[in-house]
Amino acid sequence: MVEPFGMEEHYRRTGIIASILANVYRKRGSSPFKVDDFVPERYKYPSTKKQKLQEIKSILSSLATRKVKRNA
Repeated sequence: MVEPFGMEEHYRRTGIIASILANVYRKRGSSPFKVDDFVPERYKYPSTKKQKLQEIKSILSSLATRKVKRNA
């Protein structure tokens, strides 16, 4: 069995426990806590941004037309 190790996963697991406890004791009507509320900024997972098809096409076309300088 492979388990995630490291500080990122340590903070993530601790954040899960903290968010569960905080949500159990939060006031009615208040917004629920998220795991990321209890994880330091530098250890948070990066948010994913959806790209439009045109953005993807322009990135790929610029990579395809780029001249590669090779060391001989």
